[in-house]
Formats: sequence, C-alpha cells, structure tokens
Amino acid sequence: MKKESQNLLIEMGKRIVAKRNELGLSQETLAELAGISPKTISSAELGQKALRPENIIAVSRALGLDVEYLLTGQYSRRSIFEDSKFEHLDTEKLNALKAIIDAFLSVC
Repeated sequence: MKKESQNLLIEMGKRIVAKRNELGLSQETLAELAGISPKTISSAELGQKALRPENIIAVSRALGLDVEYLLTGQYSRRSIFEDSKFEHLDTEKLNALKAIIDAFLSVC
C-alpha cells in the first residue's frame, strides 16, 4: 500500500476513534450499531485495512458523522438543513428555524 493511502487510512481511523470515544462507545458497540464485525472496526481504527464503501456509510451513520468528514476530515458546504436532525420538522418550523439562523447571521 502506498504511503499516501496508508496515511489517509490512519487519519480516518483517528477520526473514528475520536468520535467513538466522545460518544462513550466500545469497539464492540460501534460494530453492533454499524452491523459489522469488531475486527473490522479495529482494523479501520488502526488504519490497517480500508473499509468497504457500505461499511464507511454504516460507520458514519452509527457515529452520526458526515461521510465526507469521516473520509477527509473536512465537512462539505452542504446545507445544514439536510441534516437528519431536521427531518421531523414541518415546513412552518423549518422556516422559523431558517429565520432564526438568518437573524443570527445578520449580526455576525
């Protein structure tokens, strides 16, 4: 494996460990939440083996992380309203939230 690829895997592993620890999850619990084996989680955290695409998605969902952040360490510039936390809001509440954010940004 090229050094560049290895560094990417190691950095992604560090992000997984950091978020897992922040959430107070064991490797076993994260594996269960993601529907993959604890060995796969361990290998990913150590940067020893690349996760398959479907496992990257599963881990990011289990940790509540954006896939792009998990892969690159950077968040995309997508709208915050695409976040699953806002799925339950009806149009009226979503518009009220947007107005609050617009008001906040206007004074920054």
